Amino acid sequence: MQQQQATAGKGYPTSGVSSAVNPVSCRTDVRGAEVRAAAQGAESTAAKPGRTGVVDRMSSGSTPKQGRRTRGWVPSRPALEGLIAGGVLLATAMVSIAAVYRSASHAFDEEVHAGLMNFAHAAAALVDGDAHRTLVSPEQEATPAYEAAVEPLRKVLSQASDLRFLYTVVLVQDQVYFVLDATPPGDADDDGVEDHSALMDPYEDADPDMLAALRDGEARVTAEPYSDAWGTFISAFVPLRDSGGRQVGVLGADITLARYEARLGELRRAAILGLIPAAIVSTVLGLGVYSLRRSSRLSRRREHEAQVAVQESEARLRELAERSAAVLWLMDWKQDRVIYVSPAYEAVWGRLCQDLYANSHAWIESIHEEDRDRVGKEYYASAARGAFSMEYRVVRPSGEVVWVLDRGSPVLDEAGEVHRIAGIAEDITERKKSERELQRRHDLLQAFVDEIVATNKKLEAARQAAEIANRAKSEFLANVSHEIRTPMTAILGFAEILREGENGRRLSDEQTQAVDSIHRNGGYLLGIINDILDLSKIDAGKLDVDAVVCAPAPLIADVLQLVSTKAAEKGLPLHLEFEGAVPVRIRSDPTRLRQILINLVGNAIKFTSAGHVRVSVRRAVTPANKPGLAIEVEDTGLGLTEEQLSRLFQPFTQADASTTRVFGGTGLGLSISRRLARLLGGDVTVRSSPGKGSVFTVFVETGPLDAVPMLSPQEARELVGRRAAEAPPRAREAATPASMPQVQTLSARILIAEDGPDNQRLLRHVLARAGADLTFAENGRLAVDLALAGAGTGQAFDVILMDMQMPVMSGYDAARTLRAAGYDGPIIALTANAMSGDREKCLAAGCDDYTVKPIRRAELLELVRRYALGGAPCTAGAGDPARGCRISP
Repeated sequence: MQQQQATAGKGYPTSGVSSAVNPVSCRTDVRGAEVRAAAQGAESTAAKPGRTGVVDRMSSGSTPKQGRRTRGWVPSRPALEGLIAGGVLLATAMVSIAAVYRSASHAFDEEVHAGLMNFAHAAAALVDGDAHRTLVSPEQEATPAYEAAVEPLRKVLSQASDLRFLYTVVLVQDQVYFVLDATPPGDADDDGVEDHSALMDPYEDADPDMLAALRDGEARVTAEPYSDAWGTFISAFVPLRDSGGRQVGVLGADITLARYEARLGELRRAAILGLIPAAIVSTVLGLGVYSLRRSSRLSRRREHEAQVAVQESEARLRELAERSAAVLWLMDWKQDRVIYVSPAYEAVWGRLCQDLYANSHAWIESIHEEDRDRVGKEYYASAARGAFSMEYRVVRPSGEVVWVLDRGSPVLDEAGEVHRIAGIAEDITERKKSERELQRRHDLLQAFVDEIVATNKKLEAARQAAEIANRAKSEFLANVSHEIRTPMTAILGFAEILREGENGRRLSDEQTQAVDSIHRNGGYLLGIINDILDLSKIDAGKLDVDAVVCAPAPLIADVLQLVSTKAAEKGLPLHLEFEGAVPVRIRSDPTRLRQILINLVGNAIKFTSAGHVRVSVRRAVTPANKPGLAIEVEDTGLGLTEEQLSRLFQPFTQADASTTRVFGGTGLGLSISRRLARLLGGDVTVRSSPGKGSVFTVFVETGPLDAVPMLSPQEARELVGRRAAEAPPRAREAATPASMPQVQTLSARILIAEDGPDNQRLLRHVLARAGADLTFAENGRLAVDLALAGAGTGQAFDVILMDMQMPVMSGYDAARTLRAAGYDGPIIALTANAMSGDREKCLAAGCDDYTVKPIRRAELLELVRRYALGGAPCTAGAGDPARGCRISP
């Protein structure tokens, strides 16, 4: 129903409609076929299983043919001639009556067929072809899309009394399937047979006209009525098209023929009655003439009754259109005028129907100016394109703006040319409001998402800043570690040398105490550096735990044996108790567990002046509800207040600042212990009160214990006792430097790349005294030259000790240069870099092994000796740099 002022050579007409207008009812003096054509805006529904399908082939209404009168003649001959004439008259009468019956029934058939065809066209116009083509699965019948497509057809079916079934079908690989069915699910006849056909139900025994309409896209109507289990019907089949004009199926409309059959019965009875007078005329001339006249009158009356029946059908279709909430409309394409509009126009447009009939373009003049040009162009393009669907705004006389969804399609004449445009328009204002509200909420959600994205960008920037700060911290710690470890190598090394004495001369007691003090405090500083590095590794997530099977009771006994000397020096009893059975073995990291226990028990001894220190072991459940072990360390020391407990596990923080002066310490031990315990699947907790001591409890996961044997408390104590008896004495182990171990004579040529004079003297003292032949290089470039020169002259060095940070060329570059030049001799990294990843970095540069400063003489000598003798290659991840294993090429 859309038009444009000037497109494709068409313009708005200025003259009114030529048909008579009823100003009250919005009805026009138009044929019922035109009203039915206006119903093409209705949406389609599905047919019944087992019935012949319906294909729209109806044309515009036709005028019944008039029966021809036959004039009789009076015989002038004797009786014989009269009999002959009577016979001729009887034959003529029979032919005439048959012609009249045939003419009347043909006219009635054409009117019924035309009405059904136009109604089917109108119903097909209601089907959204684009939506129809998407309904391809039985599961879609319960969806809103199916309901929206079938609802208009259900309304049409409920308001048309003669219409029995309204449905749509598609052809898939020579099989016809139902799509839409206007009959509600559950509807059934008196015999209980289900009338509704489900989406994609197969249509059995499809009518040839239906198949023809599906294949060639032409509208058809069944030539003769047919009967099935649902009654007697005439069916029309109309192609369905999408917005691009492509056929997407066929709409079928079945009308019940009860009244049709009654009218045909009356015509048949009239024909029979016409034969009776004709028979009488054959014997009596006067009765024959009378009979002919009487049959003529009866014929005219039957024709009139057929016309009345058609008019009643038209009235029903008009009533359907006028009761619909949607606007059904019909335009004459060639004359560009409105020939029908339903009363719903007044409710949607807010204007009178007679105004539209008087000015066929009043409807488009009320379209919002921003939509008017587009609507006109789409309307006039529909003649070539086919069906159309568009949304636009209408401005009512009150100024109110409503949204309209307008759909229509061209109606072709017998020559295949467009002669009408039929469609349906609906008020979709509420739907548009819902869409706007949905868009508003979408915009709010998008704004929220944008805010989240902006926040994430800020968080990412903060994360990057934190990473930069973390890298800076790691670099700072690495530099601090390197700068402390480098001089500490000389301090601790020469302290050991002084402690040993030379040429049989021994130090005095006072000198020995001074040397031990140097060594002990140097070791203390080194321990602080190691704690800081451990904390840094944990914070960076680079401290790995290695869960292996280990025995907890012997491990705890070793820890107590290690710290027993300090406890004995303070006169503190050291008790070990087992509360219930404990597992023989658990799965954990014994090195980290030992580190935690040494710290906790050492602190207990450190902060306890009198009383005792007690360690108890029991099975427990970890905070994560996993099988575990709980080890309590109880002391009778100073105790802690609530305020002190709140900052106890913070790094670089002591519970009481005064304790730092009295007992020393960095405040790192407990923080590291808790973090290590959490890496082991547990935690460290504390209970304490001032003056009453403290109880620290470490929880660790043990792994599944279902198949693990248990030790009773007595068995555990006996095992610990045997362990203590077998252990060597540890007196003064932590307080004095270890004595020089006995090693085999080291007969090897060693290249030492080291730029520090103090460390050069220390290494000379250690390795030369063992018998090694030493060559020193002050930088990496000189080391490369010496190594390659020795290899070139057949005097290759047995081992290269490579410091990794040197002037001119670093140890990393030197190792890579040597390997690139084909040097295959052993290279051992000797460096003060002890951060996480430093070992891997050295090995990646081409070193065979790695050891850190300060050096341990015994370990260094054994490592060099093994490589000088061609030691076995290292395995991946070898953790102890003194193992003397060699990396495989």
